[in-house]
Amino acid sequence: MLKRILTTALFCSVVIATTFKFSVSEERLMLCALGADVSLLSEKGCYQYFYVFGVSSELKDIVQRGYGISPILSADTETRFLIAKQLISSGVDINQPNPTDGLNMPPIHSTILQDDLEGFNWLVRNGADLNIVYEQTGEDVLAFLNAMYLEHPTHNRQHMRELILNSPIIYSGS
Repeated sequence: MLKRILTTALFCSVVIATTFKFSVSEERLMLCALGADVSLLSEKGCYQYFYVFGVSSELKDIVQRGYGISPILSADTETRFLIAKQLISSGVDINQPNPTDGLNMPPIHSTILQDDLEGFNWLVRNGADLNIVYEQTGEDVLAFLNAMYLEHPTHNRQHMRELILNSPIIYSGS
């Protein structure tokens, strides 16, 4: 009897998950996981989809060709780093500039501009290139950070500078 109940529950779960998988777009689920009110599920509930099914090649291509991970890291949600990690694991370039914001800025530069220490640290820990140059200014990460710090000094930017300057292995710039 217990075996039959468990089998039925498992079957129902698979049917529901499969129906859900094919009735809601992954891009919509990703937005939901990043806190947008686009589904009946919570952001953590939507993230579970990616935890279970992973990122499809279609969603990877949408993110890679469209906007990269910068907007994902800018989301004010607990799941932003989980979603970004899933996308990077699927092959999305951690350093890809975001052409849709009008700035075409690499994610690491974007975190400096936004004064986002948590996002900056996450990018460094996950392999962002600190030598990448922001084409609009011609500045690598440290030069851009120094310019931003001179213009708008903050506690977060000071910590970013210390992280770069105390980690010569990850930064080979001037």
